[in-house]
Amino acid sequence: MHGQHVEHIEGGALQDSGDPDVSEFNLLRFNLKEGTQRVFQFHWDKTMYVIKSSTEWIKFKRSEWLSTKVFQIHEDFQAYLNDPGVTLYHPRKTKLTLDDTFVYPDAKIINRTDVTDNLERFVSLENVFATLNTENKYMIIGEEKSGKTTVCKILYKNFYDRGYVPVLIDGSKVNSHVLEDFDKLVTQTFMEQYRAEKVEQFRQLSNEKKVILVDNLDRCKLNNRFTYKLVSQLGKLYRHIVLTGSSLFQFMELMTGDDDGDVDVAYQKFELVEFGHKLRYDLVNKWNKLGREYTIEDDELLKENDRVNAILDTIIGYNFVPSYPFFLLVLIQTIESGVQHNLKESSYGYYYDFLITREFMNINLRHEEIDAFYNYVTELAFKFYTKKAKEISEEEFREFNVWFGKEYELSYDLGFMVSRLEAASIIEKFRSSYRFRYPYIYYYFVARYLANNISDDQIKARISFMCEKVHIKEYANILMFLTHMSKDPFILSEIVAKARAIFADVVPTKLENDVASINALVDTLPKLVYETVDVQKHREQRLIARDELERANAETAVELEEDEYEELDIIARLNSAFKSLEILGQILKNYYGSIKADDKYQLCKEAYDLGLRSLNSFLSVLGNNLDGMVSEVHKILEKRRLSSGQSIDRDRIDRISRRFVFNLTLLISYTFIRKISTSIGTKNLMETFRRIVSEDSSVAVRLVDISLRLDYLQFIPFPELEEFIEVARGNALGNTLAKALVLNHMYMFNVSYKDKQRVSDLLDIPIRQQRSIDLLSHRKKS
Repeated sequence: MHGQHVEHIEGGALQDSGDPDVSEFNLLRFNLKEGTQRVFQFHWDKTMYVIKSSTEWIKFKRSEWLSTKVFQIHEDFQAYLNDPGVTLYHPRKTKLTLDDTFVYPDAKIINRTDVTDNLERFVSLENVFATLNTENKYMIIGEEKSGKTTVCKILYKNFYDRGYVPVLIDGSKVNSHVLEDFDKLVTQTFMEQYRAEKVEQFRQLSNEKKVILVDNLDRCKLNNRFTYKLVSQLGKLYRHIVLTGSSLFQFMELMTGDDDGDVDVAYQKFELVEFGHKLRYDLVNKWNKLGREYTIEDDELLKENDRVNAILDTIIGYNFVPSYPFFLLVLIQTIESGVQHNLKESSYGYYYDFLITREFMNINLRHEEIDAFYNYVTELAFKFYTKKAKEISEEEFREFNVWFGKEYELSYDLGFMVSRLEAASIIEKFRSSYRFRYPYIYYYFVARYLANNISDDQIKARISFMCEKVHIKEYANILMFLTHMSKDPFILSEIVAKARAIFADVVPTKLENDVASINALVDTLPKLVYETVDVQKHREQRLIARDELERANAETAVELEEDEYEELDIIARLNSAFKSLEILGQILKNYYGSIKADDKYQLCKEAYDLGLRSLNSFLSVLGNNLDGMVSEVHKILEKRRLSSGQSIDRDRIDRISRRFVFNLTLLISYTFIRKISTSIGTKNLMETFRRIVSEDSSVAVRLVDISLRLDYLQFIPFPELEEFIEVARGNALGNTLAKALVLNHMYMFNVSYKDKQRVSDLLDIPIRQQRSIDLLSHRKKS
C-alpha cells in the first residue's frame, strides 16, 4: 500500500451460518470537504435493520500518494489551524473546530486620504476575501482578543485551498528589517508548517504563489521606524501579504516620520470592529444549529436564538463587554451550560463574575489570593469613581497602593500588581496613565464596592444620588450592575421612589378618551397590509438596519455633562424614564423567583406607569398643539406643490397633513409601548402581567400586555385580541397600534397560514401573495 495511514474497522457477519437471525453490517459516511468520517453499525432485529451503534465525526488522513498537493501541511500545524483558540464545550459536539464557530467579522476601511470627507465605511471581510486579485496586500488592525489570529488562520486555509502556499509567521519572532533575515525566518517557519523535504521546492517557488501572513507584527523586536521600513519592503517583494497588529499599528508611519506613501499605496487597511446585532445573531445561530442541522425545526431554532441573544444583549449592554467572538463564545457556552452559581448575585451578575474569574485564571492566582485581588480591584475602581477619573497617573496609582497597604496591613509591590492586573486584562497602560481595560470591569467593581458597603450611610447617599441622576450614563450603568449584585431593599426602594418622581405631574395615559383629539385627525383607520416575507431574511435586514443606525449614531454621539443635561430638562427626564425602565426590568428578570408576589406586582406596575406617564407627556404636548402642527405640515406641502407647478387641492392636502400628524403620534406611541414590553418582558412574569391587566384594563395596558404575549409567548393571543377589538372599537390610535404589534410579530416569527388568515379577518389586514408562497414552502419542507 502506498498510504502511510491504515484504519481497521471490524464488521459483524452479514449472514451467520449458525443463526439466520444474526446479521450485521457497517456503513461508513464521509464528509470529504471537512475531511471527517463516521461509522454506523447496523444489525437485524427480525423485522428491519436498525442502528446498533455509531461514532462521532472523526478526522481521517487521506493518502499522500493520492494527494495532488505538492506542499503538505504538517498534521500538528493543521490541528493548530483547526483549533478555535479558546477552550469551549458544546452540548452536542465533543471537540469543536474553528469552522464550527467562525463567522467572518466586519471591518472598517482605513484610508487617510478620506479623513477630510469624514467617511468611515464598513465591510464584511468575507466579501473582501471572496475574490483574490493578482495582488492581495492587507493590513488588519484590532484590539486585543478582537480575532486577528483567527482571521489569519482562516485566510491561511483559504489561500491554501486555492493553490497558494501560505506561511504564518509569529510577529514576535521578527527581529530584523533586513530582507535576507526575514527570508530565513520564512524558510524556517515553512519547515515547521510543511514537510521539510519540500523546502527547496518552496525556495524556488515564485513569489506569486507564496502568501506571507505576519500575525501581531506590533510585537516584533524592531522599533517603529525599522518596522515601517520592513513593512514597506515586504510590500514590494511579495504580491500576497497579510499583516496584523494592534490599533496603534495604523499610526506607525506617523510615529516614524517616514511617511513616503509606500505603505498607504501598497496595503489595504482594515480595522476589525465588534460584532453587531447581525453577526451576533449569526454566531448564536451557528452554535445552536451545530450537531442538529438536519433535525431542528425553524421555529425552535428561532426561539433558542432569541433567548440567547436577549441575554447577550443584556450582558453586552451599552458596550460593557467587547462584542468580539472570544467574549461572545465564552458567554454563549456559559448561557447554554446551565452552571449553578452564587445565588447572592443575579444570573447576569454571574456572567460578569465568570468573565472576570476567567481573566484571573490567566495569571494563575492561588485560591487564597482571589479574595485579596478582588478587594484590591474593588478599592481601585471606587477610587476612580470618587475622583470621577477615566485614568490615573503612575504617581496616583503608587499613592493608592500605599494607602491600600496601610488600610489592610498588606505589602504589595506596585510593579508586581500592575503587571499581574495587566496580564489579567483588568487594567491597561494608556500613554503614561492607567485605566480599566473594559467598561464592564469598572462598573462591576464599583457596584461590588457599593453592595459590600450598603449599610454605610454615605454609600446609601451615593446610591440615592445616582438614582436621582439616572440620566447620567455612568450612574445608570453602575446602578444596572448594582442590581445584578444585590437585591437589598434599600436599593429597590430608592430606584422605585426615584422612578415615581419622573413625570410625577403627569398621569399614565389610557389611550382612550385622553386621545380623542388625536383620533379625530382621521376619518378612517390607516390601511396596514401584510407583505409575505421570508422571516429569516427579514430578520437579517432588520439587524443590518440596527447595526447601520447604531454605527451612524456612534459617529455623531456627544455625551453631555451633568450640568448640560439639567438645561435640557425634558431630555433628561425622558432619558431617566428609559434608564429607570431598564433597571426595573432587570430587577424583575433577575429576581422573579425570589421577590414576593405583591412586591413583584408593585415593581411591574411602576414600570407600566412610568412608561405610560412618559408617553402621556408627549401626547399632552401634541394634543395641545394639533391644529398648529397640522397647519405647519399643510403649509410645507402646499409650498412644495406650488414650487413644482402642481395644482393645489386644499382639502386633499389637509387630509394628508392630518394623517401625517396622526402617523407621527402612532409612531411615538408604538415606540413607548414596545419600550415598556422589551424592558420588563419575560415569560417568567406572565402571572404578574395577568394580574396587572385584571386590575387595570385600559387600552394602553392591554396593548402592553399584547406586546408582551407576542414577544415572549411567541404566538398570537387571539382571545386577548378579540376582547381588545371590542374594548377599543372606534379608537383609531388603539386599533392601529394593535395591528402594528401583530404585524411586527408576523414579520419576525413563522406564523401558520391558518393564523395569518385569522389575523386578516379579525384585524382587517390584507395579505399579499400569501397562499402560493406558503404552499411552496410546505412542499419544500416535505
